[in-house]
Amino acid sequence: MKNILICFTLVFCFSLSACIGERIAPIKVQNNTEETLTIFINNDRVGNVVSGEEIKNKWMSITVRFVIEARNSHGQTIYKEKISLDDMESMNWKVIISPQTEKMSSDNSTEK
Repeated sequence: MKNILICFTLVFCFSLSACIGERIAPIKVQNNTEETLTIFINNDRVGNVVSGEEIKNKWMSITVRFVIEARNSHGQTIYKEKISLDDMESMNWKVIISPQTEKMSSDNSTEK
């Protein structure tokens, strides 16, 4: 019984250390539009963010590219950008969605 407990403890510790060692992408999305937006990062729903507020993802592994998407209350995508890891780091992990970026993103939506 003691050996089983020791094995279980070792497996648990190795599993925990693997999770802790993974880098987390601390992405913040600021909503400067006039409406509440639903934010998605790499197709994972982060949550809703009201006008003038920001939201931060709770868990996202660092990848070479992030797809940031914002949908309005009608489910329409008003912002969608592919952002490289280097660009995200240079932006200090913060994406700002304003009426100007909303328009620019929708103008470029056929290219994405």
